[in-house]
Parts: sequence; C-alpha cells; structure tokens
Amino acid sequence: MFSYVYLSTLREFLSLRRLAIWLIAILGVAALGFAWLRLSGKLGTELGYGTLMGIMGFRLMALVAAVFSTAVIAGEVEQKTIVYLVTRPIPRPILLAARSLAAISTIVVIGVVMVLVLGLMNFGLQAFTTPMVWRDVLVVILGAMAYGGLFLFISMLLNRAFLFCLLFAFGWETFVPQMPGDLYYASILSHMQALTLHPEGSYPSTALSNLGSSASGGAAVIPAWASVTTLLAIFVVAVGLSAAWFQQSEYVPREDAE
Repeated sequence: MFSYVYLSTLREFLSLRRLAIWLIAILGVAALGFAWLRLSGKLGTELGYGTLMGIMGFRLMALVAAVFSTAVIAGEVEQKTIVYLVTRPIPRPILLAARSLAAISTIVVIGVVMVLVLGLMNFGLQAFTTPMVWRDVLVVILGAMAYGGLFLFISMLLNRAFLFCLLFAFGWETFVPQMPGDLYYASILSHMQALTLHPEGSYPSTALSNLGSSASGGAAVIPAWASVTTLLAIFVVAVGLSAAWFQQSEYVPREDAE
C-alpha cells in the first residue's frame, strides 16, 4: 500500500514534462553562473563553485522544495481532488508519509542533478572526484528533508501556502542570516552552508557577489553536529505535526481555487 502510493506519486512528480522544465532551469542557472565566474576570474576554483552554490544552487533547491512539498496535499485542495484522495481505503498517515517521501525524493533528484551540473560547469570532469561536490550532494539531501518537511507543514496550515514558502525561501533565508546575535540558527540555509565547508573569499563588488556573501551569514561558526541535528529535527517535527494535522482535519474542495 505504501509502495503503491509512493511510486504512483513519484511517477507523477518525476514526469518527463516536469523534469524537462527543471532541467532547463538548472541549465539556465549554470549558464548565468558560467558567465559570472568567467568575468570574476574564479572559474574552475573551489571558491567560485562554493559561492555559486550559495548564491544560486541552494536557493533553486528551496524553490523546488516549495513546488513539490505544497503539491502533496495543498495541491490536491487547489485542484479540488482532495476528496478523491482522502476517500481511498488507505490510512491517512500512510498516505501522507508516502506522498511526502515521493516529494522529498523528487527534490533530492533535482537537487543532485543541479549540484552535478554546476560542478561539471565549474570543474569539468574533475567534479566527479572533487570532495566538495559530493559533500554538497549530502547537504542537498539533508536540505531537501528540512525544506520539504517545513513547507509541507506550512501547506497544512495556510491557504496559498506556496506564496508563504517563497517568502521563507527568498525573504527569511536572505535576511535572517545577516541579523545580529544567534538568529542565523533559525535559517535552514545557514545550517546547509555550515555543512558545505565552502571556502570564503572576496569578489569584485557586484549585486551577485554581495548576495553570495550574505548567504553564508554566521554559518561558519555553527558546529556540524548542530546543523545535522537541526535539519533532521526540522524534518521529523514538521512531518510529525503534518501527519497529526492531516489525520484530524476534514478536507473539502476549495471553491475559490479558480
């Protein structure tokens, strides 16, 4: 039962049309990154790759997480198909767990492809032997779990949840790491940056490089164990709360979804 829901949802999320759209987006990001790295003279360096991941890569992954996590339940509500979903002879916790895992698996697949494309664009074939690239693959998996769980819970609580997820991904995650004190601990991006161990350096002052410098925030001072624990805790707590909410809630098609 679990495997059936998981595989059917995964086939839906990883359809060729959707994958093509995200591949085009990744290639567009890689093209912009290539041009910027060439202009800054950092192409082929760990510093260039690390900054590019912080500026574009992890933010694109957060966007992917927002799209697929809100599609788990909120998307069905928006499309007025939620009644058909919850009336299946499948326990709600199993239904939510399977669809959530399919969403996170999709985020991981697209995120790993993004890391490898950016790595190949920057390092060439040496990307496959560069420890930083493979470390980022592991960070993407943890980030997908944290973003996926959090955005799933947001979609349970709020109508039009996708907009709130975007505000978190591109508003909260941009400004909170720059705030004084220990507030950067409340940023998923800060914990991901702490785990990547990307080198720090200086670039010519541009809007893009300034965004990159702000992305790291206080990440360098967060211990690795704290970041791993925090990301896993966000995932477990958010999915657990989502399951409890889904179990006790009544869902009807939304009349304002047109």
